[in-house]
Amino acid sequence: MFYKTLKETGEPPLRQSIIVASLFPKKETGFFIFCYNTSMKHHYTNRDIARILFEMAFFSSMAGETFPARAYEKAAEGVQSCEQRIEDIYAVHSAEGFNTIQGIGKGIARHLADLFETGSFAEYEEFKKQYPVDIASFSGIEGLGPKTVLSLYEHAHITSAPQLASLLAKGTLPPIPHLKEKSLDRLKKSLVFAATHQGRFLLSEMLAASQILEQKIRAIKGVRDCITAGSLRRRKETIGDIDMIVITANPGALFETIKNFPEISGTRKVGKDAATFVTHTGYDIDIRIADAKTLGAMLLYFTGSKDHVVALRTLAQHATLTLNEYGLFKKTKSGVLKYIAGATEASVYEALELQYIEPELREMMGELERAHENALPALIPYGSLKGDFQVQSSWTDGANTIEELALAAKAAKLSYIAITDHTKALMVTGGLDEKGLEKHGKEIDRINHKVPGITLLKGAEVNILKDGTLDIADSALKKLDVVGVSVHSYFDLSLADQTKRIIRAITNPHVRILFHPTSRRLLRRDAIDYDFAEVVRVAKQHNVILEIDAHESRLDLNGTHVKIAIDAGAMLCIDSDAHDISHFRYLDLGVAMARRGWARSKDILNTRPLSEVKKILAKKH
Repeated sequence: MFYKTLKETGEPPLRQSIIVASLFPKKETGFFIFCYNTSMKHHYTNRDIARILFEMAFFSSMAGETFPARAYEKAAEGVQSCEQRIEDIYAVHSAEGFNTIQGIGKGIARHLADLFETGSFAEYEEFKKQYPVDIASFSGIEGLGPKTVLSLYEHAHITSAPQLASLLAKGTLPPIPHLKEKSLDRLKKSLVFAATHQGRFLLSEMLAASQILEQKIRAIKGVRDCITAGSLRRRKETIGDIDMIVITANPGALFETIKNFPEISGTRKVGKDAATFVTHTGYDIDIRIADAKTLGAMLLYFTGSKDHVVALRTLAQHATLTLNEYGLFKKTKSGVLKYIAGATEASVYEALELQYIEPELREMMGELERAHENALPALIPYGSLKGDFQVQSSWTDGANTIEELALAAKAAKLSYIAITDHTKALMVTGGLDEKGLEKHGKEIDRINHKVPGITLLKGAEVNILKDGTLDIADSALKKLDVVGVSVHSYFDLSLADQTKRIIRAITNPHVRILFHPTSRRLLRRDAIDYDFAEVVRVAKQHNVILEIDAHESRLDLNGTHVKIAIDAGAMLCIDSDAHDISHFRYLDLGVAMARRGWARSKDILNTRPLSEVKKILAKKH
């Protein structure tokens, strides 16, 4: 990856923009020639643009404009999944360049051009005047959709989530149409949940940010290496900040360069061998300097978890050794600390007579005991999935046709996918009834004949009703290759009732997979409450597979639940829950959750070829 700094003259100068050379590579020289748009006066990250487009979708829904709302939402999703900087595309190609981004048509392209030139666009400003509400504070809070926010504004002049939380806490919220006592109780819980998760970010978002930062830091003169550590390296589901270990002989120059990155809004502290920077997005970047001799020890120390590192230090003490971020040492008779290991993490584990422990396992779930016995599992490798059992198309709430999904899955090196559109009880998605599923199956047959090299399985994501029955007749279910069931409603049932409900659903003889088993939505909604161990026991007994939903907003099951399932001998699968052709990239996030739960390839159904998968799916309850 090459970077070229461009200096502007004439018009009010652009900041020294870093343009990703991979957009327009000329590999033999590393330089590239193009016409640069010198009129651009305002600068936005992809995250900023996606936020504004989501706000436009929200405003449009408040105004009752359904079609524009969906268009803005699709455009926002396209920006989020775009691997190139939207600003750099505009700088080179102006608004015409946006036609390469999924979901952005001519109208939205003009809005984005206005955004870069003037700092806003007319429709956005009109909506903000019409509805002066802080959409950012409402977004992501369960139960605060556009219609509810509109009602709160019109009947109580509420313009932000903190204002609403305050009125609810004091009991002074005036009557709001359609918001009864139960709804208000749920809103209270949602607001508390949002407050407790403030300052956390999705794993996918922070992975993308860290990868860009690593590339940019490695491109700085004098930098020999840059590695991301912390909870991000352990692949926790949500992340608070980014920790990085850098090898360089000139920390001062490094810190000065990072300080001027466009992502950086300020500096918390700068020292001789460490610095902390604040990003515009709101998270910190902690940089620590290592050398070749200390890299492994520092990476181990700052990857964590804290409890794992404390346990390692205790083991070292029992062996009359000292472990810190600079290495493993032994005190000589003269009292001098003699360096034993620290260049690599493996050398530290070896010196402590432990098998190397993968970062995802460092959570004090028995890894040290197993490492001492050289008995840790060979974890499922990233990139090892051959198929995907949960994919939604435009037949319900997906963005793409079945054919487009087939082609995208093939490009993602998958050999089979199940098209599992929603069923009728989930009316908001346009769920399919029995006749709809029959037509759906015929379309899947047609695409199987049309697109070689990928096999589409007939499936459905079937709703579990309140009493545990399903919303589709058994006569229709038995014709499907993959029947997955999900909880999409009645999240607040008691533990006993929720357990009974799920068990009844998975004992239906046609059910093969329990989709997103705890129904959580990261940073939005907590897991439902039920006896997970009992559901796992019943699932194993009835040959039902438990899903690890890899969608960035779910990562459900988490590592703890995965380990419970594996210890019980249950089979799992990893699915993207794709609603867009770009979502197949989520699959490795699911692999990360599987690894955090000690899963091996043989524990995951879709690491197997289709011939073997079909035999397992065909097993009767």
